[in-house]
Amino acid sequence: MIKRGAWFIAYYLLYLLVLLCRRTYRFSFSYSPTYYRQTPRPHIVAVWHQNIIASVLCAQHKSYTMLASSSPDGDVISFILERLGHKMVRGSSRRGGIQAYRNLIHAAQNGDCTAITVDGPTGPRHEVKMGVLRLAQKTGQPILPVTAIAQHFIRFDSWDHFRFPLPFSRIMVCYGEPIFISQEDQDLESKQQQLKEILLAQEKEVPLLWQQPLPPPPAERP
Repeated sequence: MIKRGAWFIAYYLLYLLVLLCRRTYRFSFSYSPTYYRQTPRPHIVAVWHQNIIASVLCAQHKSYTMLASSSPDGDVISFILERLGHKMVRGSSRRGGIQAYRNLIHAAQNGDCTAITVDGPTGPRHEVKMGVLRLAQKTGQPILPVTAIAQHFIRFDSWDHFRFPLPFSRIMVCYGEPIFISQEDQDLESKQQQLKEILLAQEKEVPLLWQQPLPPPPAERP
């Protein structure tokens, strides 16, 4: 009981740190040319695992249903994200994955926007796994590639090179072209490669966008 209480205090202090830092961040947004015309709701946001904190914090006015692993790392992420207003589904390929996948489908079919770290929870880094593609095919909802990177961050020595944005950083958020997958589509590998290429291209695009003044985001965004 004492150990559990100590972990709760540690998690809560980390949550307060994230909350405090969020108040200091400055967000800038870049949208694909067809973003407003082709991105219906609900949709599935696809991000790299290393960018999850910045990606979540930029969505201050939107609640997502997200997938997190059943590991201790997943406990920390779930604790923070739930208190930021998001819903969590727990599971991975090694533990509870099938039920987690069903819960994501159920949430999407009920009108929730969902979000997945496409190379998580254990990597390899920057390798898109099939789960997000199958979810899109099953629900008929588009995949929206999103990359959010802070201009200044701490990079952890983890499998994903996890990034924690430093206070007072500018965070650039890129929304890519939506990817649609029909139930009749048999070539998921090409969509998998397309999503990977978009996310990697956004990683290269962000440093260039930092040098440009961008307008603030619209009142309504994903």
